[in-house]
Order: sequence, then structure tokens, then C-alpha cells
Amino acid sequence: HHRPREAMTQKHYRHFSPERPEVRAADDGRPTIAGYAAVFNSRSNDLGGFFEIIRPGAFRDSLASKPDVSARIQHEGGLMTIGRTTNGSLRIHEDKRGLFYEVTPPDTQAGRDIVELVRGGYIDRSSFAFTLRGDRESAEKWHFDQEPPLRELLRLELHDVAPVDGPAYEATSVQARALAMKSLDAARAGGYRDQSLRRKAKMLRLFMQ
Repeated sequence: HHRPREAMTQKHYRHFSPERPEVRAADDGRPTIAGYAAVFNSRSNDLGGFFEIIRPGAFRDSLASKPDVSARIQHEGGLMTIGRTTNGSLRIHEDKRGLFYEVTPPDTQAGRDIVELVRGGYIDRSSFAFTLRGDRESAEKWHFDQEPPLRELLRLELHDVAPVDGPAYEATSVQARALAMKSLDAARAGGYRDQSLRRKAKMLRLFMQ
């Protein structure tokens, strides 16, 4: 059995939370956005030939190191950054359910917009970005005795959390490689005459490097 070939430092984006984030009022009256970026012991959708489960404690070591974590709308930085742990505008902790976050957006256009978008249900999911923490053996565990295989995530380095829209799970590099492989097969069958298929086939070479 072979694991998907992913570097330890490769950043992944997941939408694990089945719950909608919500807008709350802080003690000073400023709106805050709160929700779960990840839920423990909840099996993912099919991520391109395997499933994932985040186990309790997966973020413990990362959070203990007091990382510089940002809250970014749709994982976009710059003006779309609405919170940061280093200035106290983003608070994150693990509880029995999962990875909980609360962010107080700034009084900027993006900050005001995200409050209204979450309040109105236009942005209704939460996401997080991670890499594996430490060595691969302690960070993840694969179970190939089931089909599709199951990947347990045990130790993760947290990079950012984000209120997002879109599907339940973003395409991972594994899914992208699978799609690129299909495109390459189609391009080969067509003698590489279709320009769009040629571009997609080129993706495969990038993903498989």
C-alpha cells in the first residue's frame, strides 16, 4: 500500500466543521465571529481515494507553542485578514468537540463585510490550514485494511482558520493529481490536440514532481 506522496511541509486546507459560524456580541458591543474550524472524530468526505479523521489533541502541541495564527476570509491574506493570535483579535482553543475559534474583525471593509456575510448565511462554513507536525509516524496513521483507506490526523501544525463558502471540502493535492491524471489520459487519447486538455495535462507534471 502507498500513501499519497505529500511533503511534511505541504499546506493543506480542510472544511471539517459541519456547524455554521455565528456572529456574537462581545462585552464591548463589537461583533465577533465564532465557530469550529475542525471537529474531532468526524470522518471527512472522500478526499480522492481516502478518508480523514482528526483525533482529539491533534492541535495541542501546536497551540501550546503559541503560534502566530491568522483568521483570513477564504484563506486570503492582506486586506482579507480579520484576526491574529499575536494581537489578541483571534482566540483559539481545543475542547472535547474540536478546534474552536473566536475572532473580533477590525473595523475595515473586509471586517464589516464578513460580519454581514456570516450573519446572513452567505458564508456558512469554517476551514483551517495545516501541515503535519513532527515526524510522519507520530503525525498521521494510515489504515489500509478498509476501502477507501482511512488517514488519522494525530499531530498538526495550525497555520490559519477561515470563514469560507463553497463545498464541504476543497480539492486536496491528491484529488488534483487524480483529476490531472484523467486529463492526461484524455489528452493522450486525443493526440494532445485539445488546448485545454494540454493545459490540464501539464498540471499533472507539476503535481507529480
